[in-house]
Amino acid sequence: MKQKIVFSMLFMLCFLSCTNKGIDFSYSPAAPKAGESVVFTNLTDKGDKWTWTFGDGTFSTLRNASKTYKKAGTYTVTLMVDSVKWKRVSKEVVIYDTIPSFELSSDSVLYMEEVTLSPLVYNPYNKQVSYEWELPDCAVFVYGDKKTVAPVVYFNRHDTTVSITMHLVFDGKPYDVKKEFTIYRRPAHGLYIATSEDSRLKDIYRYPLFDIGQADAEQVVHWSDINTPADGKVSMFDFADSTLLIFLEGNGQSLYSLDYDTAPHNYHLVPVVSGSIKLSRGQVWDRQLYWTSGKNRIFVVDPTIKGQSEQNISNSLVTLNSPHLFAGNFFRYNQRLIYSSTDSVAYCLIPSNASESQTPVLIYRHEQAIDQIAVDPTAQKIYIVSNGKLTITNIDGSNPVTWEGEQVNTISLALGIGTLYFANDQGCYSVPLVHNQQNTITTEPQMLNHIQGVTALIYDSRQI
Repeated sequence: MKQKIVFSMLFMLCFLSCTNKGIDFSYSPAAPKAGESVVFTNLTDKGDKWTWTFGDGTFSTLRNASKTYKKAGTYTVTLMVDSVKWKRVSKEVVIYDTIPSFELSSDSVLYMEEVTLSPLVYNPYNKQVSYEWELPDCAVFVYGDKKTVAPVVYFNRHDTTVSITMHLVFDGKPYDVKKEFTIYRRPAHGLYIATSEDSRLKDIYRYPLFDIGQADAEQVVHWSDINTPADGKVSMFDFADSTLLIFLEGNGQSLYSLDYDTAPHNYHLVPVVSGSIKLSRGQVWDRQLYWTSGKNRIFVVDPTIKGQSEQNISNSLVTLNSPHLFAGNFFRYNQRLIYSSTDSVAYCLIPSNASESQTPVLIYRHEQAIDQIAVDPTAQKIYIVSNGKLTITNIDGSNPVTWEGEQVNTISLALGIGTLYFANDQGCYSVPLVHNQQNTITTEPQMLNHIQGVTALIYDSRQI
């Protein structure tokens, strides 16, 4: 008798196993949430009728069905084929609760880069939702405000960890979601800015340039921290490869180099020349520094060699005849050196090898003393700074136009990005370079910072 019972049980198990073979289904998404539609796909090989039961008292007779669960929990879903009870398969489906959260549009939060704060709140039934963001003081809104659903912000501080909290009321129920993020430093091109106080260099800053907002300027040199006998204010900057050259206008040594790849606050100045010659103005071209002591001679020196003696740099390249002697800065343009004298812009030719005496060619005579000039060889323009005013001429001196906009004390041309940077008593500004025939600035200047007492600035194209 026992043998018959065992045989019957084995037969039934074999029969059910054989009849359930080929009956199956899948569902997606793999981790569904409450209020989210779950799609059930029938994978059964044979059959004509289908019955789905979803574990909450509802059912469907479609071959492929869908179901939206209103509450979280574990539900047993069963597919039965041809209304035959033993032709069926069951699976447990876990429906997860919906917990509000938020994310940032970027995996890595970078200094002065826009990010979007995006709520992750599942709301299939359009329940009433209100938001309020609690942000650190270094966050600046680009789009929206603290009550906007998905505001866009940037952070004007780096190398710091901040907290962001989303205060949310969902269908009358409050939630507070708090997350911490680290804001990382982002390399950028920038401006080197020199300030003075009582006709003496005070500070040198590097101001990073970004597409949005006003960044913090990094102080790289404070004169009281530099062990050097030099005195005076910075008259101009230039670059020689990766070295920033600083021209001082005053007593003592007058040309220094600053390694701007050094770690922040570890910058140091090194004299390029020693002795009594004062290199008050100059320009680097083809890795050679063309300079003048403010009289009638042009010299050439390798600015990457530190501590050169007066004898090494005393051989002149060009000696000018009166009347247009060097008084300001100058630029090499093709085989010409365009320079400013007391109240004029002129040029002389660069000799092929030996020193020679030349009579300069007048380009433009100004009504007042000239403080600084800059040349844009692409647009064929000369920018002239005089007594707080900016005048723009064609490169042959024609059509001079004085800008009636902001006061201008010093300038720097960023030719690679088509931008004019200038400074006045209020701070530093940027504006597009002029390319029109009228020699007029047509765009409103953008204020970059409020650094005061600026005597010189230069654009730095390197990303540091």
